[in-house]
Amino acid sequence: MAGRLRAYPWADSRLRQPHQWPEALRTLVGVMLGSDQPMFTAWGRDGLMLYNDGYAQVLGNKHPHALGRPCLEVWSEIRDTLAPLFDRVFQGRAVHEADMPLVLDRYGYREDTHFSFSYTPVRDAAGAVAGLFCACRETTHDVARNRRVIAEREMLWRNSQDMLVVIDRAGVFKAVNPAVERVLGWEPAAMIGRSVFEFIHADDQAEARIALEKAARGPLPAYDVRFLDKAGAVRWASWVAAPQGDSIYATGRDITAARAQAETLRSVEGQLQQAQKLEAIGQLTGGLAHDFNNLLTVIRGSADLLQRPDLPEPRRQRYTTAIAEAADRASKLTAQLLAFARRQALQPEPLECRTAIQALAPLIETLAGADIAIAWQMPDEPCPIRVDRGQLDTAIINLVANARDAMAGRGNLTIAVGRAPGLTGERDAAEACCAIAVTDTGCGIPADVLPNVFEPFFTTKAKELGTGMGLSQAFGFAKQSGGDITIVSEPGTGTT
Repeated sequence: MAGRLRAYPWADSRLRQPHQWPEALRTLVGVMLGSDQPMFTAWGRDGLMLYNDGYAQVLGNKHPHALGRPCLEVWSEIRDTLAPLFDRVFQGRAVHEADMPLVLDRYGYREDTHFSFSYTPVRDAAGAVAGLFCACRETTHDVARNRRVIAEREMLWRNSQDMLVVIDRAGVFKAVNPAVERVLGWEPAAMIGRSVFEFIHADDQAEARIALEKAARGPLPAYDVRFLDKAGAVRWASWVAAPQGDSIYATGRDITAARAQAETLRSVEGQLQQAQKLEAIGQLTGGLAHDFNNLLTVIRGSADLLQRPDLPEPRRQRYTTAIAEAADRASKLTAQLLAFARRQALQPEPLECRTAIQALAPLIETLAGADIAIAWQMPDEPCPIRVDRGQLDTAIINLVANARDAMAGRGNLTIAVGRAPGLTGERDAAEACCAIAVTDTGCGIPADVLPNVFEPFFTTKAKELGTGMGLSQAFGFAKQSGGDITIVSEPGTGTT
């Protein structure tokens, strides 16, 4: 543009030769030519245009013919819009516009555009307004992009299945999306201007106020709260929120059905756990009956012998001791059975694994039977764990019962306890775990069956020998306790 400005026949215009221009105009021209931002100067009441390369691109096909011509003639299609602004500037007042819509004809057709610009009065040496200076930027693409973003947000706002709300820091609704009506039955217009606490269950009000205070300070993690719908029914919603300026933006998901399903599942799981425990007790019944029968035989036989009048005192003492020992063993078996069969909520507690497993020895020996040799492998160092004692007992008994059935009541059973590395993906690799291994010398498990053994109710046994819940219980217990369970088996050799 510097070359065009020098070559233009200014002598034929009202501005005359450049060396005759006012100092203010020469200064502005120098500023414009040194800038990449679109700029122009409209000088004199005619508003003769001088501009830089940046503004030449704004002019489109109007360049270079716009140079030295009145600005309002160059932009004749928007004269009615610009003329009042020019008048204001020549009255000595600056003009600032942001994203002003203008319909321009730059390439032989009319197009919708947007510009941000400022018109600044330029005064001559006498202090009178001699022209205006404009720095501008075309924002057509920015406006279009912002409109698309706004349209997309409005679509998300309208179509979201989650509740979207904007509240002030006191909890008063400023905006509510249509999903709220679907969940709570209230029309958005009926909620705006009302406090969120008008819709929250009375028992949750105190915690909800604490949550609001947290949301006003920073992002609020998922928070579950009960709302009352228009009919007065309870609706559970899980909310996340974050502050922005004086407002809090929150998203709520209706979890009423999910919580009901979870409650049903907990109830069913409780029933299943009790059924698993009862199954394990059923496995023990035959062995316990045999043991108690032997104990009763000792007691009854010793009692009969004690009735003999000529019984020597040493033998009388021996029979009395036998009765006491049998009673003690029966009492111990009964206490362990009652502890094993008790029904209670899951309560993880710190345990020493070796002690917990060894405490099951009488039950395991009874369950396994006389023809199964049991080997115990316990480490010298402690193995602390944190699990539910009742579920641990149930899992071990189920594993022992499976091992016994796999050996058809005859073979070798090894129960080992030891430290093990952390579980990959489950724990820190440096954190040690406790491993409990139950190994039998039974028939083993075929490779095609192995992937299914942990499925609930899956069993290869006859119907009267099991329901298929034992390994499922052990699997669930291990996972819920933050551990894992695996099976290594070779048909004809045995299983661990």
